[in-house]
Amino acid sequence: MKIFCLVSSGLPLSDEMCDLLHASARTMVHKDQPKLRIRGSNFEGLVISTGQNASLGTVAGAVFEATLESNVFVTKVKFIVRTADLEGLEQGQWLDVGEFGDRPEPSLN
Repeated sequence: MKIFCLVSSGLPLSDEMCDLLHASARTMVHKDQPKLRIRGSNFEGLVISTGQNASLGTVAGAVFEATLESNVFVTKVKFIVRTADLEGLEQGQWLDVGEFGDRPEPSLN
């Protein structure tokens, strides 16, 4: 899972920034929040959902904008997160293997 950068200014995004932007986008979608304040190890910022979808080549998804700041830098970024990457495993349901073994085998007759 990752973000796909459309436009950025300032410092290049670190792995921590990308991971936090992706997690923020997922949180915003799941909680229906248009804005979310974030904080990393040496930066803080604001992520905004534009409410738009866009595509970059074969990648399509939701568009977000963020401003990340520290005492040393300001970075602005507009990015896409694929729809599939916004959906989480927590939406599924795990079954105990024993639940399958307790059922009688179906008859083919």
